[in-house]
Amino acid sequence: MELNANLVTFILFCSFLISGGIALYSQLKGYLKGQRFFTLMMLSSAVYAFGATVESAVLSIEEKIFWSKVEYIGVSFATLFLFEFVSHLVNINTRSKYRFVKLLYLIPAATLALVWTNDYHHLVWKSYEWNLSADNILIYHHGPAYFVFAVYSLILILLSTYVLAREMGEFPGIVRKQMRLLIAGCLAPFVLTLMYLFDITPIEGLDLTTMSLPLTGIIMLVGIMRFGMFKIIPSVSSQITSLMPDGFIVVDENNDIVFFNRAAASMLNLHEKEFSYLKINEISKLHEITTNPKGQRESEIMINSDPERWLEVTINPIRNEAHQFKGNLIVLHDMTKRKRLEQQSRNLLEELSISHDQMKDANSQKDRIIGIIAHDLRTTFHQVINLSEILNQVLPDLSEDQLREYLGDLQKSAEQGYNILEELLEWARSQKGSSATYSRIDVADSVKQVVESLQLSLQNKELSVDIRGDENLVIRNDNNVLNLVLRNLLINAIKFSNKKGLITVYLERGEGSDVISVSDQGIGIPEADLPKLFNSKAKYTRTGTNGESGSGFGLLLCKEMIERNYGSIEVKSKEGIGSTFSIRFYKNQVIAVS
Repeated sequence: MELNANLVTFILFCSFLISGGIALYSQLKGYLKGQRFFTLMMLSSAVYAFGATVESAVLSIEEKIFWSKVEYIGVSFATLFLFEFVSHLVNINTRSKYRFVKLLYLIPAATLALVWTNDYHHLVWKSYEWNLSADNILIYHHGPAYFVFAVYSLILILLSTYVLAREMGEFPGIVRKQMRLLIAGCLAPFVLTLMYLFDITPIEGLDLTTMSLPLTGIIMLVGIMRFGMFKIIPSVSSQITSLMPDGFIVVDENNDIVFFNRAAASMLNLHEKEFSYLKINEISKLHEITTNPKGQRESEIMINSDPERWLEVTINPIRNEAHQFKGNLIVLHDMTKRKRLEQQSRNLLEELSISHDQMKDANSQKDRIIGIIAHDLRTTFHQVINLSEILNQVLPDLSEDQLREYLGDLQKSAEQGYNILEELLEWARSQKGSSATYSRIDVADSVKQVVESLQLSLQNKELSVDIRGDENLVIRNDNNVLNLVLRNLLINAIKFSNKKGLITVYLERGEGSDVISVSDQGIGIPEADLPKLFNSKAKYTRTGTNGESGSGFGLLLCKEMIERNYGSIEVKSKEGIGSTFSIRFYKNQVIAVS
């Protein structure tokens, strides 16, 4: 193959080297969106330039035609790759918004097929002839297929330029500079191709489109060298990788997002189209993040998703060699597992604390139960002991009828003690967390039953009990609670009464509450000691008129049980005159009645 290189050949060969070099650099170093389409575009330009280089140097028509066909291998798809690249760069989903994009590949494919079969139909070029006024230039007389392809290419270049110009205002500053260069690179082949189509050329037959390629290559080189076209964020490019589990977002000095990785999009549940080229504070999940030239900062954010996700946010300022602030690298670390473990630990500690409090309450409740059992059974056992001592002393002098009477009293006291024990155990079981059992209670009958159980103690002090007021009073409450409280109040009244005294139980029906009062004519309580009666820390106790002792639990337990069952207890007393304890049950508080 004989070659005759000239100035055009040298210019086209330089264009081939520049285009090929850019394609290789783009593939190895580029970070632009749609990078593969840019690489393919420059590779196509390199093939086009190489075919044009050889075609300008060969001497025979057959060789020129062959290398012209080689040129079409590169040029057929170059403008389509440009459109694809621009579409991805500005986040246009070409597969959905431009549904005809797949059809666009048919035109360059058909053109390439027609070029290589042109000898049979002459649709691409009809004929050719030497330019007699110029050295080694072949003039092509083009057919209709060529003009269809030329118009198709011009439309794609124009459309790509329009999209870049329209979307430029939405891009960060550094990207806008790169887009201006891309527009300039697009306009060069557009203008020179039009000049070739309309025969506005300095030399007839000279294809100005091939002459535009060196200019396009030089423009791209300026973008690479000056504006880092393939390394948008050179200060952090080594840290950016889609394989990292942490999310990375890079914003410029204007808070525009210029890069993010897949992990960041996944953590924030955002699609690439929603994420790109926004300001950082326009993303609702990151609106609290402030970016400025300050030093490294850390914070935590919670994303309301299902389930909730916690992110640790670290902001690192990016500075150039002159220490000028250029943006921020935002690192998102998913700390949801750690937060969940912390929450589980807190919940466990709370449960342990609750269990500890419940255990303390259970122990306290046990002490109360033991106290009330001791308090209520003391009187009954005292009666049994007294009767036993009497029988032991006078047994030889007793008649059979007297013996039967004493034994009957002893049996009666034992039975009363047993019944009291059963009631106390039943109440103790109710205190373990089960709900109280409410029923209709004839208060006068309950008072009489309690008085009967304390008959021996009343006889020893020659005391009488008088029930006054509304003897038909019926309340709705827990019967065991009422019996225990009445027994405690009556035992205290007996304990602090003088011989031959009177104890009065007064029953009063009211609109909002019913009142049961137990009054005695005993020694009373000093006014200074009244606040101690229901004080759990004081545990007030006093010796009875016959030397009876107490535990200090009785009134405390009465107050607790009454309040648990929607009531209250009050006391009025004057030393030397007597005391009155009043129980008030509120009607509107009882929920269920059996």
